[in-house]
Amino acid sequence: MVEIGCRDDGVGMTAATLLRIYEPFFTTARDQGSGLGLYIVHNLVTDLLRGTIVARAAPERGTTVVVRFPRAPETHDPPARRPDPRQSPTSSAPARPGDS
Repeated sequence: MVEIGCRDDGVGMTAATLLRIYEPFFTTARDQGSGLGLYIVHNLVTDLLRGTIVARAAPERGTTVVVRFPRAPETHDPPARRPDPRQSPTSSAPARPGDS
């Protein structure tokens, strides 16, 4: 498991704000940014990396964010191979044009 953490000593967040940080278009700075940053990060971490992201904060006490995800990506069985239409079911050599 890989763990990446980040902590600051900034203004922090209220409990109400913390509950909404992963919502699309949620922002506390109306004139700076789209409010998509943590929404995108959350989806990348949980969907693509199959991990977790946890944020903790308190007003005037900063914010801590911890991301955890598996060290190696999940492995999947390769898709089943389709039969080659150029081969007859009994032959192991490809059929050539003009062969009957």
